[in-house]
Amino acid sequence: MTRTINNVPAGTYTVYVFANWDQGDNANGKNWSMATAKGRNIADLYMDALENTTTYTAYKHQTSEANSAGYNEAPEVFVAFKENVKIEADKTTGEGAGELYTLTRIVSLVRVRIDQSVDNNLNLNDKITFQDGNASLRIRRIRTGINLLYTDATLTTTTRRAQANAQDNVFFALGAFNEAQTATGYSADTVLTDNFTSWKDVILIPAGHATTSAEKLDVVVTGIVKTGETYVPAGYPKQEPNPNYDPNGPKDNTNPEYITIESAPEGSQIAWAGAVTAVLTANNILELNLTLKSTGTWVDPTEPDKPLPQPEEYGNLEIKVDLAPWGSIASVDMEL
Repeated sequence: MTRTINNVPAGTYTVYVFANWDQGDNANGKNWSMATAKGRNIADLYMDALENTTTYTAYKHQTSEANSAGYNEAPEVFVAFKENVKIEADKTTGEGAGELYTLTRIVSLVRVRIDQSVDNNLNLNDKITFQDGNASLRIRRIRTGINLLYTDATLTTTTRRAQANAQDNVFFALGAFNEAQTATGYSADTVLTDNFTSWKDVILIPAGHATTSAEKLDVVVTGIVKTGETYVPAGYPKQEPNPNYDPNGPKDNTNPEYITIESAPEGSQIAWAGAVTAVLTANNILELNLTLKSTGTWVDPTEPDKPLPQPEEYGNLEIKVDLAPWGSIASVDMEL
């Protein structure tokens, strides 16, 4: 594909070529035009992810996510540039194959895969489905803006966040995870290997850190208790205040102040969360392979005592095990 731009003042330039920068469904780049971009510093030309003001606002937990903002995935943005491009009077610069601009993505693809087959006799995770319209994926501590000068080395200076608190910047996708192999794409027919049965792809602006907890991306998946099933979440059974308790009522078992909740009913949201010890880099794919070994957390957006698991700062614990020998021998002589 070739395009010739006329009436460029003679001089030496750095030329940037970009594609998909202003996809209206995903990014706030729609005002990039000759009228608005001309004369601006290229470092100020950011693409900002669109805030998800519909599904996330309605779906987020009203207390544990009260200050968070949800964002849609980024468009698949491509950029190429050349330095020291000389425009000469009455000539066309760039003719010939040697002046080809190779477009490269400056966004990342994240593929989340879920294996819920381990220890089902203990954790009962086979009673959870991710093929439900109320299942969801969150990735927290994302970056929400990127400019044309981005390189992997300039992550913190050419990307930005809309919310000052890192964990309040949340990618959010509501809906069923995929359960079939891809027919096309970078890994057609090879997505669901081993015991992975659910997956979802998202495009994000580069972010994350492999070792600094405060900058590590944090992934949260929520599945739904299957129809006709109940599920025992982490921390259950447990006692909770009886919503129908009457302090002036009879003081017997018909009017308990607390009741025992054994399990979550069908349709309940069950969540798992964890830190991502990798960096999202431009034009690369990161697979997050989530094996659900533990029981999940019961989440209810309207109940303060059923919050979403919070982003944590994580350390590592090394346990070395040795076996102590038997102690001293005490003997007792008995004549029977």
